[in-house]
Amino acid sequence: MTQHAQEDIALTGRQQRERDYYERFSAYKPVGAVTLAAFQGTETRPWNSYWFAKQRVCSLLETCGQRLLEFGCGQGADAVGYAHVGFNVDAFDITPANLDNGRNLARHYGVADKIRFAIQSAEQLDYDDGQFDVVTGTNILHHCEVQSAVDECHRVLRRGGVAVFREHVEIPLLEFVRMSPPVRWLWPRTPSLEHHITEDETNLSNKDIQYMRGLFSQVDLARFGFFSRLRRIIPTWNRKLAKIDYALFRACPWCQSLGMDVVIELHKS
Repeated sequence: MTQHAQEDIALTGRQQRERDYYERFSAYKPVGAVTLAAFQGTETRPWNSYWFAKQRVCSLLETCGQRLLEFGCGQGADAVGYAHVGFNVDAFDITPANLDNGRNLARHYGVADKIRFAIQSAEQLDYDDGQFDVVTGTNILHHCEVQSAVDECHRVLRRGGVAVFREHVEIPLLEFVRMSPPVRWLWPRTPSLEHHITEDETNLSNKDIQYMRGLFSQVDLARFGFFSRLRRIIPTWNRKLAKIDYALFRACPWCQSLGMDVVIELHKS
């Protein structure tokens, strides 16, 4: 297994474009700190899909040293957080700059001995079958060939293990509106460092979710993000909009089908 960012793997055209983008993004927006409260549970934000996913993963830690795979670790902040609370972490990404940043963070937070970083692709992992108690990833599957990545997640997860992903999903009605000429003119879906959009990313489809249901013994979805879509217009309302969504989905469960941000929990029997 690779341990140095200089070592490399063969990439498809899509994977190379993703790597090139994140080499630029890591320089544009480097991660220099980890919000440990999200992992330690000293503060809860149930309206925040990112915090919800992290705290759900941390609740799966039964004994110190359980093996966790950070699936597409980005710049390594989450890997550091999970190592800090007691997981034994493997973390992979296809972008060397991301892994370099992750190693720096791990040294800074004193958990370098608890994390093994490696260059790997989500669609073809170099890990043994059933190796991990927990697999988790944040906004990674919609950058991949989803079914191949999910197959690999299932393969490396042990029986009785759980995978937790925070993702974007398609909402057919809203997708129709989003792709209309006026909306595309106002908010073009072109690659952007500012808005964190890559050339090839696509929201998970209902077909992708159904594929997961056919592979795993149990699939649970927690929905977020309806009015939160307006955060690009009024970014200072980001937290306020997320709280409104949380209250709306609790009061009107049928509205949850409109939530485009989702925390997916996959159980392997």
